[in-house]
Amino acid sequence: MLKIVFLSFLLSLGFAFENNEYFYDILKTNNEITIDGVLDEVIWKTGDPISNFTQKDPKPGEPSRYKTEVRVAIDDEFIYVGAYLYDSAPDSIAQQIIRRDGWGYSDWFAIGIDSYYDKRTCFGFHVSPSGSIRDMLYFNDTETDDSWDAVWESKSVIMNDGWSTEMKIPLSQLRFTPSKTEQIWGLNFYRKTARYGEESFWAPILMESKGFVSEFGILKGFVLPKQKKRIEILPYIASSDKLESGSKQDPYWSKHNLSGNLGVDFKIGLGSNFTLTGTINPDFGQVEADPADLNLSAFETFFEERRPFFLEGTDIFKFGKTRAFSANSPSIFYSRRIGRNPRGSILDNSEYENYPSQTNIISALKFSGKTSNGLSIGILDALTAEEDALYFDSTETENSQPIEPYANSLVLRLKQDLKEGKVTFGGFLTNRRQALETNYLSSTFLSKSEVVGADFEFALPDPSWVVSGYTARSNISGANEVITDIQTNSTHYFQRPDDDIEIDSTMTNLEGTSSEISLTKISGKNLKGSLSYRQISPGYDINELGYMRSANSKQLKSYIEYQDFVPKKYWQLFSFSFGTWNDRDYKWENGNNGFWADFWIRLNNWYSVSMDFQKSGGGKNRTLTRGGPIAGLPTSNKYGLRIRTDRRKSVNTYVRIGNRFAEDGEYDKSFRTGINYRPNSQWKIELDIFMNKEFDTDQFVESISDELAVNTYKTRYIFSDISNDSKGFSFETNMISSPQLSIQFFLRPEISHYRYEGLKEFLEPGKFNFSYYEEDQIIEIDDETIEIDPDRIGLAPSFQLSSDYTKGFNFLSLRSNFIIKWEYNPGSALFLVWQQQRDHYEVTDSRLKLDEGFGQLMKSDAINTIMFKIAYWISS
Repeated sequence: MLKIVFLSFLLSLGFAFENNEYFYDILKTNNEITIDGVLDEVIWKTGDPISNFTQKDPKPGEPSRYKTEVRVAIDDEFIYVGAYLYDSAPDSIAQQIIRRDGWGYSDWFAIGIDSYYDKRTCFGFHVSPSGSIRDMLYFNDTETDDSWDAVWESKSVIMNDGWSTEMKIPLSQLRFTPSKTEQIWGLNFYRKTARYGEESFWAPILMESKGFVSEFGILKGFVLPKQKKRIEILPYIASSDKLESGSKQDPYWSKHNLSGNLGVDFKIGLGSNFTLTGTINPDFGQVEADPADLNLSAFETFFEERRPFFLEGTDIFKFGKTRAFSANSPSIFYSRRIGRNPRGSILDNSEYENYPSQTNIISALKFSGKTSNGLSIGILDALTAEEDALYFDSTETENSQPIEPYANSLVLRLKQDLKEGKVTFGGFLTNRRQALETNYLSSTFLSKSEVVGADFEFALPDPSWVVSGYTARSNISGANEVITDIQTNSTHYFQRPDDDIEIDSTMTNLEGTSSEISLTKISGKNLKGSLSYRQISPGYDINELGYMRSANSKQLKSYIEYQDFVPKKYWQLFSFSFGTWNDRDYKWENGNNGFWADFWIRLNNWYSVSMDFQKSGGGKNRTLTRGGPIAGLPTSNKYGLRIRTDRRKSVNTYVRIGNRFAEDGEYDKSFRTGINYRPNSQWKIELDIFMNKEFDTDQFVESISDELAVNTYKTRYIFSDISNDSKGFSFETNMISSPQLSIQFFLRPEISHYRYEGLKEFLEPGKFNFSYYEEDQIIEIDDETIEIDPDRIGLAPSFQLSSDYTKGFNFLSLRSNFIIKWEYNPGSALFLVWQQQRDHYEVTDSRLKLDEGFGQLMKSDAINTIMFKIAYWISS
């Protein structure tokens, strides 16, 4: 099958061509331009405007439905844009007010500026008829960083034959190389007419285009011999109050937990192309809370980064991946490791405890930019404090114990672009050092972790074909007991008795490598796809400053997608995707494989339908017994169906059903539906309802040493069937009185009932065979303990487990946010945030009805947090 995929790629090879038909000579002005959206200045009547936009969607290659006229002007400090967007029905122009960087149902106009003129990087500025704005950074030609925010001005006005807009973009927000010779920049414009779903560009970008920034036209006719100094300072004041229930006997409990913070963020331009971004005494509180998580697996849950400092301008730090589709590569840099929840625990017997909720970040710096020769440089450095837990012992004496060491985290990135970005190569380094000043810290934490690597990417003669790859080496150091613990955790499982990897309890460092290479067709008129290979050696470990689930693997993946963008009688466009995977251990043994397919179509009424199917061919499961012998993996099938109505309508809905079933009786049935409603241009309501029923046959319970369990290497591996019935909804409403003032409310309750439905013992390595314990083998010792006789009258010793493994339990959660954000000046903002968290856990066989569950949830203890922050932007 993989040979067929590869041959399909080769048959679609074509020839590249350079787009050089679109030029614009910028206008020069020395007169002040009032940004009021009305094009009444003389400069907007000078010269020929840019026009003749070409559709990308829904009729690729055809002229835009309505005429657009754009002019661009420049002075010593700003770039100005004046655009008139004609429309025969101005009362039908979509002008929903949207929070910054949101999309929503609205018309849009945008300018993209490639001031590096590297054909890979673009600064994008969007404005809507209501005055809503978006700004984003494009990198690697086609990738985007929506978190990039600039400080700029715009104003839009609805006219009697369309709408007009003016934009004022400081040159200090762009990156370019000053020169006494003429500047040459990349340039493009974008227009969206929402009610027709039409998207069009000045320099055409079609569905089959080989890139994005590389397809831009050219802006010329101006000289910038120097760049103004760039200094931005953002001081802030923040305060919060955390309210939670507790016991008056607990000396650490207080109904109110008030805290305050005063700090400053800053950006300093170093030369014309580099920026130093820093923060002193930072406020790294999250406005958005993480979802509730009940993790019954052996692997850590991955949470998305939500803190602005680690989101903004971090495109340079995205490395250790290839251009392959559906690659799912490990994250060599996972920024949530910085300022994480403290990992240690109190060792002494304690009556009352007070753990810090997070590790304090003392300071953080980012240095980033790109030279005129195409060398990108990125440096991120953060200092985190040692965190101590306080506790009272049985003698009522207060003590403290360090539970997270003082640490320095460093990330370094270098990347060189050649041949207009068609060839890139670079290197990267992550390094974390921790000060282990007590016996507990040195026996619990690593002293040093490091990952160093290199990556490359080059386009073939047809630039839609790209070869990319990386290689990385990890090295972690610490006391031998720390390294031993890492060898036995879920990432490695060196203790597995049926392979040739051995635990070395004398080791004080662990090394490993990972590499990946892919051949990818990133675009094309009809066909794109990828073929990739990745290996991860058994000792590779990046989890101190990165994220990965398992080492000791070799994977081969393929992906191919056929797209048709030419509208037909009943549909506008469709795509069909197909992929395969083959996953083995490092010796090319003990693996699993399968394939998947996905079909998506958008009809002429703007409804969309998608169907997906996945077939797992079974094989071997290397982690099921959590360090024990390898197990079998049953074959399984999975399918899904999704239908979505026309998003342009004020009321639109979707429904999604999914079903997974395996040969051993395991299943997962899901249903999700939602509705979006826009009562007017200032109000949006979203409601999503979800239900899931799941039955798993491989829930790990415990491993018990037993010399008589000879078939399973003298250890009994205990499992259970477990069922799960979950339901809930998420509700979000946004009320936006202006692009500067927004109110958001979010609510997500979830009710889950789990039930253990039969304890059993793993029987045979390499197989998926179990023996259930009968009722007479399970003896209740007390309300909390059961005893199991594994062979009835045989010689095997009995063992004890928690009685919870014979019962069910309910897990209820609620997360809610209320956020007011007011951008009272450009770059300056005020936040008022309320968060509520409720969690309820009880062991019971009773499955709660929906109303009972919500009632119980509202009776449970709540943690309420109120936060206030005001920041003021200063620029010089």
